[in-house]
Amino acid sequence: MSAMVEGKQEDEENLKKEVEKVILGTVGEADYDTDKATNWSEIMLAQIYKLTKKDGYKSAVLVEILPRKTDVLRRTKFLSIPGTDIVTMIEKKTEKVNVMVFIAMMKYD
Repeated sequence: MSAMVEGKQEDEENLKKEVEKVILGTVGEADYDTDKATNWSEIMLAQIYKLTKKDGYKSAVLVEILPRKTDVLRRTKFLSIPGTDIVTMIEKKTEKVNVMVFIAMMKYD
């Protein structure tokens, strides 16, 4: 079994802050538009994936962009090794859009 990763909690909090910056830097206060949302998600995927690239981890990133007034019923469960893996969801709501980013960084030896 993998050893506990030192500073994992701090790494996860820093990752969340950086992802929020990417979201706001990409979407800002723009109105929702299907074509823009496709472009935004591609930009965010590339930038966030760079943030998750870390030696000893395999990572996956999912970005979902929805109009602000969309109701989302979410029941999400994560299966990971708490001491080593980073699995998180960042949700950022602006006045006009909802952005959800799911990140899984799985530790391997």
